[in-house]
Amino acid sequence: MNQGWIKLHREILAWRWYRDIPCKVLFVHLVLKANHEDRVWCKEVIRRGQVVTGRKRLSEETGLSEQQVRTALAKLHETGEISTIKTTNKYTLLSIEKYDEFQASESDTNQRTNQRTNQQATSKQPTDNHKQELKNEKNKRKEDRCSEPVSSSKPQAPPITALFEIPTNRKEEVFVLSQEQVNEWKPTYPAVDVVQEIRRAMAWLDANPTRRKTRRGMKPFLVRWLSKAQDRGGNRVSAEKNTDPEAGRRAEAMAKEILGHG
Repeated sequence: MNQGWIKLHREILAWRWYRDIPCKVLFVHLVLKANHEDRVWCKEVIRRGQVVTGRKRLSEETGLSEQQVRTALAKLHETGEISTIKTTNKYTLLSIEKYDEFQASESDTNQRTNQRTNQQATSKQPTDNHKQELKNEKNKRKEDRCSEPVSSSKPQAPPITALFEIPTNRKEEVFVLSQEQVNEWKPTYPAVDVVQEIRRAMAWLDANPTRRKTRRGMKPFLVRWLSKAQDRGGNRVSAEKNTDPEAGRRAEAMAKEILGHG
């Protein structure tokens, strides 16, 4: 993957994030790591302009902290530079938006190059494009090998859709709450707007960082929070009318009751 080159237009000097060092470093790194053509990886097609990675890996590869990577990814998502195609418990598949606009396809580049050098090329000396094709083909053979270990005794976990990333009591560690888990909770707590109640729990944890939970303890904490909300009659009516002035005090009281359980 360390062979070849990318195109970098001078228009990047006027780019919104040019003076934001983490954003600039991360974006250029993602462009460098992205596929220049469709590839098969772990029996999955990774399209041109897409890259398989993760926050920890990006931190190691760029020298940025995981918090800097998380913040830079959020900014790049916000302005439409990148998009998330898939998130699993092992990797994230990112796509560089408008990749084709500033990275002309190799076939187009070769065609223009051949037109300019048609009268000068000889059959005895390979062109730079041909050398580049050989390098790219060599890289392709390496990249097509799945780098993720797959156990023959354990089936791979199905992809999950990350809905919330909740900070734990460990620095730069988060608990990933999936959409699938939220969907499982909804029938269990029919009187509760589960998504809204989780946001309240997150807001309370954000305001009380010393009371945050471990990653293992976060799920039981949320279950107790939702159970208390259900026992208190739920929050659907007040959420719909948006006329509940006691919501903050109730959340504080609920947190104290939950924390009293350990």
